[in-house]
Amino acid sequence: MIDISDPTTPVYVSDYDSPGNANDVAVAGNFAYVAKDYSFDGLEVMDISDPANPMLAGSIETVDGLYGVKVSGNFAFCVDDTGYSMVTIDISDPTNPLPISTYLTPVRANHIQIAGDRVYLTSDFSPEMYIIDVSDPANPVYAGSYGYNVVDVAISGNHAFVTQTSSGLDIIQISAAGIDANRRYSRSLELDAAGYTIPRARINSAENGGMSWELSADSGLNWTDIVADGTLQRIAEPGTDLIWRALHTWSPGLNPAVTDLTIEWLNDFAPISSIADVPDDQGGWVRMTSTRSGYDFADELEWPVTGYGIYRRVDSASLREAILNAPEISAVNSAPLNSFDYAILRQVGDRVFVLGEDAEGERASSEFPPGIWELTQFNPAVQHDSYLSLLPTVADSTAQNGIHWSVFMTTTHTTTPSVWFASQPDSGYSMDNLAPGVPSAFVVDHDPYGISNLSWDESADEDFQYFRVYRGESEDFEIGPEALVHETVETVWIDSEGGQGFFYKVTALDYAGNESDPAEPDEVTGSDSTTPRVFALHQNSPNPFNPSTVIRFDLPRASLVKLEIFDVNGRCVTTLLDETLDTGRHSVSWNGRSERGHPLSSGLYFYSLKAADFSENR
Repeated sequence: MIDISDPTTPVYVSDYDSPGNANDVAVAGNFAYVAKDYSFDGLEVMDISDPANPMLAGSIETVDGLYGVKVSGNFAFCVDDTGYSMVTIDISDPTNPLPISTYLTPVRANHIQIAGDRVYLTSDFSPEMYIIDVSDPANPVYAGSYGYNVVDVAISGNHAFVTQTSSGLDIIQISAAGIDANRRYSRSLELDAAGYTIPRARINSAENGGMSWELSADSGLNWTDIVADGTLQRIAEPGTDLIWRALHTWSPGLNPAVTDLTIEWLNDFAPISSIADVPDDQGGWVRMTSTRSGYDFADELEWPVTGYGIYRRVDSASLREAILNAPEISAVNSAPLNSFDYAILRQVGDRVFVLGEDAEGERASSEFPPGIWELTQFNPAVQHDSYLSLLPTVADSTAQNGIHWSVFMTTTHTTTPSVWFASQPDSGYSMDNLAPGVPSAFVVDHDPYGISNLSWDESADEDFQYFRVYRGESEDFEIGPEALVHETVETVWIDSEGGQGFFYKVTALDYAGNESDPAEPDEVTGSDSTTPRVFALHQNSPNPFNPSTVIRFDLPRASLVKLEIFDVNGRCVTTLLDETLDTGRHSVSWNGRSERGHPLSSGLYFYSLKAADFSENR
């Protein structure tokens, strides 16, 4: 045993003395397999898990001594010292090796190599290298021979390096000895089961070369060569059943392999990808994204696309009845509508509708989906991957009235007016996302009899619906169902249960259910408006805050007031007030700094008010 961790300075580690000559050794895992003859004819298995202390793990005696050994998997292949047989030994249990076959070699071999399921035998006494198939180790089979005056062989990867006395070094291919041409293709199952015509597709692949790709849209009847570079390419015979296949071309040093494969395709129509509400508007509109048709390409010769019609389905019962009772028309000044020479067209006022069903619900057009459809937009074809359209809806979805779906479809029109393609319908909805403005000029007047008079200006929003009035017992109360006391379209309200000690906020709502921020009084009047009845500490505002917040409190009488800020550990970080204050409502600002003026870290803080016998924390 020699330590070669530093190859420039090999170091002796240990040795093991056993009877006989050690002619060859093969190492696999923690075991060394030693071929021996003379005093011990056979195979010894050494446990070398501790190289400093090798130990005998098992052994087996053979008829003759062994000259060479090689290990592959659970088997050791050995040539005997007579040179005319190969012994195969099962070493799945290294402590108990068992012979399973003896193969008489055609030559006196004294060199052995193994690669995969082939053993390569060479001899100092024979001119050829012999190859033995050991795919069934119990039944080795002659597999061929190579060369003349072969001396030795070394195996690396897919190649054998053979030395010959007459010609030096030969390098030969030893893998893929034969290829079954019928098994060189990969082929997919059907990719698209929707039954729609597919005129173009593309392939993206991560591969190491040696692959040739083809696509068929008619389930393998016709194939189109495709370059796997992500380019959308025309399929020679468009169809409805897309499959792919790949030819694997093996070459020395290259076994074709694919690690990632993406197949994409386009239909003859323009499918709808998404329909989404337009954000931050007053509603009534959606944005629709559709994918281009497979014929919308500059190099298209058969059916060049001129543009796309976008239709909205009529879901209003009254309009639907009017359309079905309207007379049929045949001539329309519109390119996409003129294409439908066999569709039923009806006109109501200046609006033209295409019938996909008649009054009894039967199909009125073989191309249009069921329903009655109105043209809302026509987009020219410009060979873009996708098209974005701004479309009107017939009604907004609201929290009160639920979702109001609008259904759309597209038609793809070609240079031949009678050739066009309809998409499947899809739906979306619009919402009013903008709340009304905050009510202005809000005034509260408390009269001496405990009645509060509220007034404010009218709303300027066109979609205004009504006002809400909220009441609380502190100036910073939160609006919510429990605080709601009145709803009105008027700009005044008298609260007979109000009076001093109550506070008010007003909001505006629109027809979509959006509510404005609350308005607080610009002015509070009345005899009791400035004198608090009780001590009170209000919630700071804003909260959270950056860079400062305001703390408000009420004093019904003059008092010594101490207002302090504490961190979550109960440590006082600053004192905002420590003095006597008069009766009334007071406020103090805190800038988030310590007593010494240093900025404090973000987090949770508490403020504490002590005044007379009143104490409260928030």
